[in-house]
Amino acid sequence: MGKLRFFENDVYFLRNKYPKLYKILWTNTNPKFNYEDKYNMNVTYREYNDELELRKIEKEFILEIADSLTPDNSDLNEDGLKLEEIWDYA
Repeated sequence: MGKLRFFENDVYFLRNKYPKLYKILWTNTNPKFNYEDKYNMNVTYREYNDELELRKIEKEFILEIADSLTPDNSDLNEDGLKLEEIWDYA
């Protein structure tokens, strides 16, 4: 049905900082990276088969972003901002 795109360094970030998201994205597959000349980056695609699967992934990203606040809960911390950037690109 469609694809989500992730840069290679973002996949490693997810694996190290947000293992729950990483597991949801690549439960039964390993990310395979393809070099794209247009961006000079290695990217991987996560294919999803139906709208419900995509909504589950989106929900988990939103929950993790919402939990990534600064100590005074006034803004997103550095990891939360990076996670938001990853989702916006995907």
